[in-house]
Amino acid sequence: MKPRYLLAGWGAVLIALALLYGWRHSQRERIEPTATSNQAAAAGQAGLTGRRIEPFTLTDEQGKPFSSERLEGRYWIASFFFTSCPGACIRINQAVEDLQQTFDTPELQFVSITVHPQYDSPEILREYAQRFHADFERWHFLTGDPDAIRDVARRRFLVSGEPGTHSDRLILVDPQQTVVGYFRGTDPTDVERLKARLRKLLEVRS
Repeated sequence: MKPRYLLAGWGAVLIALALLYGWRHSQRERIEPTATSNQAAAAGQAGLTGRRIEPFTLTDEQGKPFSSERLEGRYWIASFFFTSCPGACIRINQAVEDLQQTFDTPELQFVSITVHPQYDSPEILREYAQRFHADFERWHFLTGDPDAIRDVARRRFLVSGEPGTHSDRLILVDPQQTVVGYFRGTDPTDVERLKARLRKLLEVRS
């Protein structure tokens, strides 16, 4: 009988280890694996571009209401992140910082929306933004009600708005508030593609 008890004991240990591994794996940062995200990276981005972004209002890093309507007449880039995200979000915001420095013009604005508003207060967003030398006249960090943020992510931009599976896309919107394209903020090649697109668009306006 003793070997049977030993086997049962080792079985319980293995099950516990498997559950622990599964929990740890689920906590790791993941980038949106949805078909929507993959489609956004595909050439043509059929059905995703050319859509008008309906107005929304959230709260900026100063604790004031921020309406997307104030961006009408300008190009802007939307992205999603959260301040405690250890990897992808840093690369996304480094890409935005690079874009802010490359295109030093008020004709291009940036909107970074936290997907973890329960923690990311305006004060925390302000402090976090300083790491990326954000110009608050051009780069806006937004928080708000969790349901409102999920609605903005899913219904306006067709991406995930959850901390575990948030999108890594930089979403370019034109002065008429329509989506021009999706670009991976974690992919240097895609960021360069976005820069090339912006140069052409901004040259036409100058």
